[in-house]
Amino acid sequence: MPHLGRLAFFFCPRFHPVRRALSLLFLLSGVPALGYQLVWTRLFAVGLGHEMPALLAVVAAFFGGLALGALALDRPISRSSRPGTWYAALELVIGAWAFSTPYFIDLANELVIALAGVTPGALRFWSLAFVIPFVVLLPATLAMGATLVAADRWLRTSGHDGPTLTRVYALNTAGAALGVIAASAMLMPWLGFGNSVRLLAALNLLVGTLAIYCSTRLAAEPPPAAPARPPRRIGAALAACGFLGIAYEVLTVRAMAQVFEGTVYSFAAALLVYLLGTAMGAAVFEHRLRAWPARKREARLVVAVSTACVAGLGALFLAPQAYRALRRALGDSVLAVTTAESLMAATVLLPATVAMGALFCHLTERARHTRGGIGAALGVNTAGGLLAPPIAGLYLQPTFGSKWSVLLIAWAYLLLLPRPWAVPRWVPLLPFACALALPPALRIVTLRENERVIDYREGTLATVAVTTRPGERNLRVNNRFQMGGTSRQAVRIQRMQAHLPLLLHNAPRDALFLGVASGVTTGAALAHPGVRVDAVELVPESLAMLEHFASHNAGITRDSRATLMAADARRYAKSSETSYDVVVGDLFHPARDGAALLYSVEHFRAIQSRLRSGGLYCQWLPLYQMDVDMLRLIIRTFSAVFPHVEAWIASFDIEYPALALVGSEAPQRPDLARLDERITASATLQQHLAAAAIHEPRQLLAHFLAGPALLEDWSGSGAINSDDHPRLLFAAPAFTYERGQPPQRTLLALHEGIRQSSASGSVPSPVADARMQAMLDARDTYLGAVLRSGQRTSGEVMLGVIEAAGRSADFTLAYAYAVNVALQQSRRDPNQARHWLEALREARPERPEARRLLREFNQED
Repeated sequence: MPHLGRLAFFFCPRFHPVRRALSLLFLLSGVPALGYQLVWTRLFAVGLGHEMPALLAVVAAFFGGLALGALALDRPISRSSRPGTWYAALELVIGAWAFSTPYFIDLANELVIALAGVTPGALRFWSLAFVIPFVVLLPATLAMGATLVAADRWLRTSGHDGPTLTRVYALNTAGAALGVIAASAMLMPWLGFGNSVRLLAALNLLVGTLAIYCSTRLAAEPPPAAPARPPRRIGAALAACGFLGIAYEVLTVRAMAQVFEGTVYSFAAALLVYLLGTAMGAAVFEHRLRAWPARKREARLVVAVSTACVAGLGALFLAPQAYRALRRALGDSVLAVTTAESLMAATVLLPATVAMGALFCHLTERARHTRGGIGAALGVNTAGGLLAPPIAGLYLQPTFGSKWSVLLIAWAYLLLLPRPWAVPRWVPLLPFACALALPPALRIVTLRENERVIDYREGTLATVAVTTRPGERNLRVNNRFQMGGTSRQAVRIQRMQAHLPLLLHNAPRDALFLGVASGVTTGAALAHPGVRVDAVELVPESLAMLEHFASHNAGITRDSRATLMAADARRYAKSSETSYDVVVGDLFHPARDGAALLYSVEHFRAIQSRLRSGGLYCQWLPLYQMDVDMLRLIIRTFSAVFPHVEAWIASFDIEYPALALVGSEAPQRPDLARLDERITASATLQQHLAAAAIHEPRQLLAHFLAGPALLEDWSGSGAINSDDHPRLLFAAPAFTYERGQPPQRTLLALHEGIRQSSASGSVPSPVADARMQAMLDARDTYLGAVLRSGQRTSGEVMLGVIEAAGRSADFTLAYAYAVNVALQQSRRDPNQARHWLEALREARPERPEARRLLREFNQED
């Protein structure tokens, strides 16, 4: 068993009990580090408004603190005769400060919101984003920066004769990989963010306590001479490797976001691969590469990293097809999808990170062998990593695109060759050959038949594309999320998302729309006379695409009544001093990473503070993207803030059902006469509503689904969604990953549950009107039939629709649906179509369409 023996020696040198305990301590020490990074990123996203700025900020804060810690504490640790005591103290400091960070991050988020304002400029926002997390996390990250120095020195003074840096580095990095798994799969979903940090901090405190015990059991040798800085070339190479390695990670993770599902687990999968590759690189260096001559080893590693970066770029071009194949092979469970994302990330990241880990160990060992300590080497390396997030994320990727940015990194690695003239001539030509062989740009857009891209922009937060095919245009964000389109059905639903809440308010003057996308919903609000609109969109590139949809969004970019802002909806709600009559929240994809915070109780309270007396908040929910438990969670959270909550449906199309939760301080009491007056006052509004089969006020009110009592009874008691514990964030992926689900199943469960909860078995009318109640009864019969279309035969569905048509002459949708289905059936089964039309004629004898079609059938016979 030679390989097992070698592995055991690597992790447990000489099998000395205390030294094995040290190996375990170094492994456990790595677990909280990356766990902290994941959780702190989520906590800072509350103030910074999006996961990407929070990620860049926390990564930069980590590397800044690590660099300072390694540089500042290298000399005293390396001169100390008790490095074990130093190590224990550092772990205790990390644990103590990390334990308090949830409190300090809350204060920091409030400070960011106050200083940034509503629409901060790029310089102000990014300055705050990088400086404030750096300061808040500094005590912990500074101590982290010195732990590797102390661990390396401690193991060396414990009597172990061989090199120790690679062992400590590999153990610590392997622990970090375990931390990523534990934090993303268990701690955050089960405990929430604050408690996850506290548990990780407790692990640091445990490691520190055990380190005190171990330090008393091992003898220490006399302190060595004070270390100096590494040679200039080695130091420059270490700094460059830190910058280029993190820049490669930032760029490739942003590119893979257009392939992966975009959930909370997607980044964790990529980070896990990055850490495992780095740990493997350290192990490969220890067992395979150490015997090579130093200069030959360095040159080969530099070439390997550059070549692996080019190979990773090639893998990105093939990623969409490869990922789809993995999804088909592995299935739709959370584990299966996370495995597919991890395997896909491995093709892009693993070869490069293995080579990077080995190169880092080589350069750091050379620095120590020359001058003594490794703190300066670690310091310059992490200082280089500190610069990567702002430069790669804010400049390289938006300016040059993903392809050319990655190629620049590959070329830059070749500048680190100790003797460039000694390498084969093909090496520096490889990136150039790749640039010529690959397409001009890395544009990952999954296209349907006859679809093409007409505009494509890579931004800091997301990549946005506009696609077109006959009859429609669509807006795509990160390829995975469609944020609006111009098909007839999509436009009808998007316009109803504005008209319904505005008409429910008796006299709206100022409206706020959270989310702009293609602008169809926001533009529809301009059809209401006297209404002024503010609209907030997180992704600036989406605003730049609005002109592509000008024919459907009323040209909102040129209308003085509309003010469009590139800002975060949460930050705007907290920092704005403007009040509104109506606030409308867009259809936020619940599985999209970060969207769960837009359904949190804190966000709903911020919106409530922006409402005027008598104002209302309408939050649209994509029922086709959530299951029953998720819907119940959101309703409970919404109801915890707003005293009066109603549910309305955007349209009766079951393919993409959208539900509105309308919250207010008191019930909105619709006035039929006032509604009719407002509708007839705008020709554009009449046209929009007519497309949704709304010709008079009762047909609008037929979209009412339930009031507060029925919603409370159906949603039940239980947990709510909060910033600290966004349960929706971790529940949504499991539903989203399942393919082939009927989109109407959540609406069916809600509709049936509401009818069962109602004492009368039907939904009570929002106005005291017999015609209105009859129309709601017809609507319920219609929905009961079409929502079960997958469970019943077409004949059973049609009988229900015809029954609905007979219940109310005002609910014209049922009659129109029956006529259209009968007309389609006439081509396949004329007798069945004739039977349906005869039943429809009996149900609604005053309507001419069924009689006309029956006459045509008889003439053909």
